[in-house]
Amino acid sequence: MKVDNKTVPSDLRVTYRTIEFADKAIDKLKIISTKKNIDVRFKSLPSYLRGLHLRYSPITQLKKFYLRYKYKGKAIPLVLGEFIPGHYEVIQVSKEVLSLHEKYYVNGKWKHDPKEQLITQRELELSQELSVREVIQRQVQAEFPRKGKIGKLAKVSQRTFARFLMGYHTRFEQLIFDEDKKGQGTIGLKDGLDWKSFWDKYPPENKDPKNSKEEISVYDTNNLGPVVIDHLTKGIVSKYLECRERSP
Repeated sequence: MKVDNKTVPSDLRVTYRTIEFADKAIDKLKIISTKKNIDVRFKSLPSYLRGLHLRYSPITQLKKFYLRYKYKGKAIPLVLGEFIPGHYEVIQVSKEVLSLHEKYYVNGKWKHDPKEQLITQRELELSQELSVREVIQRQVQAEFPRKGKIGKLAKVSQRTFARFLMGYHTRFEQLIFDEDKKGQGTIGLKDGLDWKSFWDKYPPENKDPKNSKEEISVYDTNNLGPVVIDHLTKGIVSKYLECRERSP
């Protein structure tokens, strides 16, 4: 593999190499150097990939794609994925950069800073990584909104679901179930508590439902309650249900 070596002044302060934009060339790239990082540039890139580089570490052999672009006159490096043969390669990084162009590049310039947009998106994703307990809290506070239509569940259904999800506990006795003029259920709290004070006063007990002689609510379990809801599987739910004999 032919590698072109050049030294140029840049804010990265590294020697850069030039290789073909191909999986084989990237995979075979190996440079003996004491430098911590080497900037590798690609030959003959299409216009939408201009600014795409590879950050290569001779010490760790780590190869990471990054996009160097200008936004409001300022040069910004955006770290993308690590080159992993068979998983994240030329096709994957090309699709990712093209997606950024489609979303944030208008009339020859970046309308929004993609780095800021990606950070915001990641923060949003993290904020949605709620545990089963946190989802139960939100459901109860929102008075069990209906899934397929506008409105809330009836009082009887709210009581049944709340009892199973976070009841079998003193906290359940602090809930006031009522209904409004439309016949939709409402949920209030006794003793002038607000929701934050309520959850703080009655924290989850983290009990093992398998070793308990009494029913342990989903909220109080140590194996189902803490699970991030996006990671919830049929097996995890079945394991909880099988801790006690139940009717079909």
